[in-house]
Amino acid sequence: MRRHDAWSDLHDAGHRRPRTAPAVPRLSLGALAAPQLARRSSHSVRAAAVLDAQHRYGNKRVGRVLSRDATAVRHRPGHPPKLPLKSGQEIDALFDANAFLQQVIASKLGKKYVQKAMKIDSGQAFERAWVAYAKRSFNPVTGKNYTEDEAREYLKTKGVNAFQDEDGGEIHIHKDRGDLGTQLHEGLHLFCHEKWRRMDYNVNEGVTEYFTRKLGADVGVERSDASFLREWTSVTHLVAAVGEDAVAAAYFGGDIAALRRLVDGKAGRKGTFDEWLTLLNNSNFKGANNLMKPLKA
Repeated sequence: MRRHDAWSDLHDAGHRRPRTAPAVPRLSLGALAAPQLARRSSHSVRAAAVLDAQHRYGNKRVGRVLSRDATAVRHRPGHPPKLPLKSGQEIDALFDANAFLQQVIASKLGKKYVQKAMKIDSGQAFERAWVAYAKRSFNPVTGKNYTEDEAREYLKTKGVNAFQDEDGGEIHIHKDRGDLGTQLHEGLHLFCHEKWRRMDYNVNEGVTEYFTRKLGADVGVERSDASFLREWTSVTHLVAAVGEDAVAAAYFGGDIAALRRLVDGKAGRKGTFDEWLTLLNNSNFKGANNLMKPLKA
């Protein structure tokens, strides 16, 4: 039996003040975002309107208006806009073009891994695939594999975005709940070494999320705070202690023994890495972080 262990989710052109600003009508604060003021020909009018608004409303409120993009999806802090899904072929192309991934998994790139594995499912198709997968997976609450009812209830209450079915060699992405970040995260699971796949859930997801965010920074994907934030944070402390190369060698190359020796060596105590794993995988994130922070390089 095994645990179900691979689902996600869960901007100034000119600095000089015009010598003589043209007369403009006194505007409301919101009018600064009017599209006609964004035209190149409206620069002097916009500059004068901004100066007027700054005197009337203050720099902070004006700054908030100027930073808005009327065409962008507005979102709360920690909840970036969801970027649309891409095809598996497009995700493979993103991976193939990434300089970091070229360094750590060059031999696996160009193999169309994601294209072959990724399924973008409608709601009903996703549910069918999930139930079939969950019934082959370990439910830590009952100590047995999920029943069909338990699998459906989990899907209903947890809102699964995606999962990897190792037996079938498939990644399933929910068409309405997943996004490009979900695809990057699940795609990276395909490239981790088989030794790393045997790691427990929290550390596996934390390191996968660490490299998802690294890749996302290169392709314009911002992850939300709902995407393994605690697991990712703990892994950032590991990286700060021993360096990214060692973590990448363990995740992509299976050199977990070297990572263990490096952590234990930095701590001056054998067993430190295994203690960190135990704390992390028992969801004692604070304890795991406190253990790793003093080792920061």
